[in-house]
Amino acid sequence: MERRKYLSTICAATSIGIAGCASSDPSPRISDIWVDETTLTAEIENPELADRVEFDVDGGGSESASISEEDPTAEYEIGNRETIGTEDQTLMEGRDIVIRVIDDEDEVRRSETWTYTTDLTIVDAKPATELDYNPENYKPETTPVIEIKNEGTGPARIEELALFDFNQNIDIVGENEETGFARTIIAREPHEDNLQPVEGYENDYFFIPSGESLLLAIDGIYTHEGDEPEQTDETIQVITLDVRWLFGEKAFDVRTQLSGGIEFSDGYYHFNDIGIEGIDRTGPLH
Repeated sequence: MERRKYLSTICAATSIGIAGCASSDPSPRISDIWVDETTLTAEIENPELADRVEFDVDGGGSESASISEEDPTAEYEIGNRETIGTEDQTLMEGRDIVIRVIDDEDEVRRSETWTYTTDLTIVDAKPATELDYNPENYKPETTPVIEIKNEGTGPARIEELALFDFNQNIDIVGENEETGFARTIIAREPHEDNLQPVEGYENDYFFIPSGESLLLAIDGIYTHEGDEPEQTDETIQVITLDVRWLFGEKAFDVRTQLSGGIEFSDGYYHFNDIGIEGIDRTGPLH
């Protein structure tokens, strides 16, 4: 999560001394809270006036960590990379962790509540041609690259990325049939069903930390195999991508212009150019 945004929220909502908030109280206070992958960290100002930090998990017990002038931060592991987003995850959506600063007389000097949330959103889509991404078995103009961002406070994992719905709007020559120059996919891990992480975003677990993104290319999705389609200069294709994770699911319409006429190469038909026109949230799946 963006640390400045979190701090501005708790500064406005509370009167405790947070870095950047007005306070003349010299007592220890929580100056920053952030999550790095699976580690929840609290940074304490005036740590010499405190003994430890306690992380009290709603319904899950508590842990303490010592602090000092040399090391004014306390950490709590909210899970591990391999199990976050699976049925083995123990920290549930909406669960609160109360962070307490305690002095050497066991008095609570400050406290703050952090809430675990996950929110996976498709925030951008671009043609592979704009990112210099080259699919292994397809032309770049057949491939979109989507950016999925975790806008929650804690880490998440994509459980499934699916595409079932798209337009069928181009006639097949001599047949009473149509094609949409798109195909269905369902992927539960990277490298499945032509879904490929873009270089620099390699990820074996579909794991996305808070505030970070995963760039995924859907290789060759805008293609047609089979009988010859009617020659068409351009068309608009709208595909619906479903993003599903342990605690939620969302559907997004990606509107793409296919243009430049249809060409046959490498065993499939494709348009010679694509342009992403926009992304729309279609609402809850159920």
